[in-house]
Amino acid sequence: MQLRGPRCSRGTRSPQQQPLLQKIIAIRVSVHEYIGRPQVLLTEDLRVCPFCPDGHRLRSHGSYLRFAIVEQGTEHRIPVLRLLCVRTGLTLSLLPDFCLPGRQHGPAVLGVFLEALILGGLTLTGAMRRARPDSPIGHNLPQSLLRGFLRRLPPIRSWLAARRHRFPDLAAPPRARPIEWVQTVVALLEAGAEAGAAFTTSGRRFHAATGLGLA
Repeated sequence: MQLRGPRCSRGTRSPQQQPLLQKIIAIRVSVHEYIGRPQVLLTEDLRVCPFCPDGHRLRSHGSYLRFAIVEQGTEHRIPVLRLLCVRTGLTLSLLPDFCLPGRQHGPAVLGVFLEALILGGLTLTGAMRRARPDSPIGHNLPQSLLRGFLRRLPPIRSWLAARRHRFPDLAAPPRARPIEWVQTVVALLEAGAEAGAAFTTSGRRFHAATGLGLA
């Protein structure tokens, strides 16, 4: 199947234009340990209010449930903690870094998928099966992930450039993939040796800087 870019360009608002309502937090425990004790994420630093200039203490505000598909396509229903600013009524959600905002598939799945598709030259379905062996048959899911990534390509490249990253010179992109796709995936993989771990780290840092997910 021919690889297609996004049909349209969707505008995004900068973090300066809207309050940060979600924060991606690094976890040092397994997914199962996190599900059993999501409070492992909560520190006093995270309770500092990002909405008010004096940085007062946020109040615990329960949690909500969402689905997350992590490495090898395993699916979990996970709790997400919420903190409340009593002055503004705004809430801050603490998302573990094995999740992507607004998507069930996490950064580890996305990283393996893009590495296989863009650097490995696999087809859409082949790359999706590499990232998630039990993925449904069809192109809708991998095409959605690819389009989501391509919509984020300009801000991802701007973020990498702002960190003084130098994109590699590539004379022959694998399997005739667009050079910008290849350069960007290679750059994101430099955050770690393995695609899943690299995209988890890059996704957390990119969201902290821009408020956006990698796809």
